[in-house]
Amino acid sequence: MRYVTIICIALLIAIAITAQEPEPTEEVTEEAPIVVNSEPAFSVEGDGVMLDIYFNSLRQGRAGLLRLQGDDIERASATVSIQTVEFAQYEGRDGWWAIISVDMTQTIRLYDLIVTVEQANADEPQILGAQFNVISGGFIRQTVQLAPDDNLNRLLDPEIEQAELERIFDIASGVSDEPFWGENSFVAPSPNAELTSPFGAVRVFNEELQTVHTGWDFNAPTGTPLMATAAGEVVFAGQLDIRGNYVLVNHGRGIYSGYAHLSVIFVTQGQPVSEGQVVGTVGSTGRSSSAHAHFEMIANGVWIDATDFVQMYVP
Repeated sequence: MRYVTIICIALLIAIAITAQEPEPTEEVTEEAPIVVNSEPAFSVEGDGVMLDIYFNSLRQGRAGLLRLQGDDIERASATVSIQTVEFAQYEGRDGWWAIISVDMTQTIRLYDLIVTVEQANADEPQILGAQFNVISGGFIRQTVQLAPDDNLNRLLDPEIEQAELERIFDIASGVSDEPFWGENSFVAPSPNAELTSPFGAVRVFNEELQTVHTGWDFNAPTGTPLMATAAGEVVFAGQLDIRGNYVLVNHGRGIYSGYAHLSVIFVTQGQPVSEGQVVGTVGSTGRSSSAHAHFEMIANGVWIDATDFVQMYVP
C-alpha cells in the first residue's frame, strides 16, 4: 500500500469568471484537506475476515474505498442504501477491494454499510456491518447569464438536458469485470490548468433554468490538449447538445470519465486509450460561451467529484 494524500480542493468563496460567467451567491467554508494513508479509518472483524474502511464519513458526491482480507473468500459485495458494489482482486494488491460512491443529492444522515462475504466450504454467507455518515457536499449556488444567442438559449430547455443525462447514464450503465486503469490509478486531464467552476454547484441560467454542475471546469484556451485520466475504452465520441463535442471513457468496474465542450475529438468509439493519451482539445462547443474544459466522472451510476477522485488512492 502506498501513501497518498487526497487533496480536497476547497470550494471557492469567490469563483473566477468561467466560460459561462457564473457568479457565486452563497459562501462556503474552507476546510482542511482529508488525509488517507495505508491505515484504514476503522475496521470490522468477522470470522476469518477483516473489513477495512478508509473513511469515517463521505461527502455528497464523493467515493470511498473498502478492503476485505481473509482466507477462502470466493465473492463479496458491499451495499449502501440501494447501491450494491462487488469486491474485486487487483494484480499486485493484497485483499479484495470495492469503491462505493455517494450521489451528490444523497440525503444527509447515518447509513448502514452491509458487506456480504461468500467463503469456500461455508454453507451461508457471512455478513459484516458498519455505519457511516453522509455529510454535506458544501455545494455553492451560481448565477449564469448566457449571451443573447438563439442556439444557446434553446439549450435552456430542461427536456433537452434531461434527455442528454439519460443518454449518458444509459451508455455508462455497464460494469466491466476488470479494471482498465494501471498502477498510477487516475491523473488530472490537464495538470497545470486552473480549476474554476466547481463540482456540484447549483446553477441558475438566465434566471430561468436551475441545474447542477456535474464536473469541474478548467480555465484553458482553445486548443489545449485534454488527456485521458486513466486507461480505458472510449464508449462515446461525438456531439451532444449541452456538452458539445464529448468523449466518454469506460475505465472498468463502473468508473467512467467525460470530457466536454471539445473543439476537436481525437478518438473514436470502441478505441482503447492509455493514461495521458490526448482525447481532444479544449473548445467552446455545446452550452458554452467561451473556451474552457469540463471534466466529469461517474462511479457506480452517480456523478462524483472528479478532482477528488483522481487524488484518492485507487488500488
